[in-house]
Amino acid sequence: MMWEMTMVRSPRSIHPAGIWFAVGMLVLFVIERTVANATGAVEDDWDIAIGISLTGILGAYLVAKRPENRISWLLAWIGIIGVAGGIADSALPDGTVNPSDAQLILNAVGLGLFFGTFWLFLGVYPLLFPTGRTLTPRWRIVGWVGSVSWLFFAVGGLLQGEICLQFGLEGTPDDGTCLMATANPIGIEGVEMAEFSSWGSVLLVLLLVSIAAAFVSMVVRYRRSGGLERRQMKLLLLAFGFGLATLLIKDVLLDQILGITTPQPVSFAFNLVGWMMIPIATAIAILRHGLYEIDRVISRTVSYLLIVIVVGALFTTIVVGLPNVAGLDSNLAVAGATLMAFFVFSPLLKRIQRRVDRVFNRQPYNAHQVLEDFGSLVRDEVDPERLAETWISTVSDTLEPSSIGVWIKDG
Repeated sequence: MMWEMTMVRSPRSIHPAGIWFAVGMLVLFVIERTVANATGAVEDDWDIAIGISLTGILGAYLVAKRPENRISWLLAWIGIIGVAGGIADSALPDGTVNPSDAQLILNAVGLGLFFGTFWLFLGVYPLLFPTGRTLTPRWRIVGWVGSVSWLFFAVGGLLQGEICLQFGLEGTPDDGTCLMATANPIGIEGVEMAEFSSWGSVLLVLLLVSIAAAFVSMVVRYRRSGGLERRQMKLLLLAFGFGLATLLIKDVLLDQILGITTPQPVSFAFNLVGWMMIPIATAIAILRHGLYEIDRVISRTVSYLLIVIVVGALFTTIVVGLPNVAGLDSNLAVAGATLMAFFVFSPLLKRIQRRVDRVFNRQPYNAHQVLEDFGSLVRDEVDPERLAETWISTVSDTLEPSSIGVWIKDG
């Protein structure tokens, strides 16, 4: 008798590519920071470097755990290409006078890497999330148009005749123009610089149109989806809103409206949280962890956001308005506003939660209302036949069974 042994991959085993992605990501991050320090290109870009690196590490983990989903590989490559682009960008800081050929070549490569990260994150990702496939085969043409545009832009940038060494300072008459350029050692004479050429503008427009179409496909996918896929996309929408709100609080509310100079550690934390929301949501969606509660999470998030806005507006109105209008002491106004906010918080929160649940958490909200109505009807009912009729009516309205019956035990 011949025995044959077949190797079966355990569902709990990890894909080796995930390990290689993680190691490569860490090595590239160290190289990027080393090059940036050596050339003096480091300013306040630690949040960007760490954010892209963590995206790659998260992608490596997903490759190890869920290699069958293309989104896992996409996140890993976004991290790799993004940090590699950071190495190329750091190699030639703006204003370098006598760059070496290696620096110029890296800079030419970096342009393609930058737009590659841009396209993968804003174009390919919306096309593939959350299944790793386009919505229909017809949507693949959007991916092909965007990818070909990016590749031509990258090749054109690599072969451009000159490389800009210094751009016009922001807010000056020369803003965005090239003030100093030098010959590209691997370029072709006569090929215009990608940033200022007509062909570069056409390719950039094609790339932006492809990105817009990718977001349209995501909207269409959401409208057609249901069940697990709908919950995955709701989670992404929540993460996008939270990340956007984080950046708006720092850049608009604190910096612009209130005129508060955000300390560097706080700014770093805000930027990093804003950047990491979508990768983290992607990981949770692919691993399918706790998605059954996403409607409740969204409704509670919106509820608390609204209550903070309403109570904050009430508090600010009392603190600012009463001293000016009624001539009250400012300390007394603060105390009164605090008491008012305390008393209105709980009842206002309950009202807002009910309203928001009707929109974002409809099914549990309806079930909760049905249970409350049923409880109020049977609380004082003592007639068994009347109780049975009420129970049958409730079950028929909520579950819609094909048949229903009740057995009542004789006294």
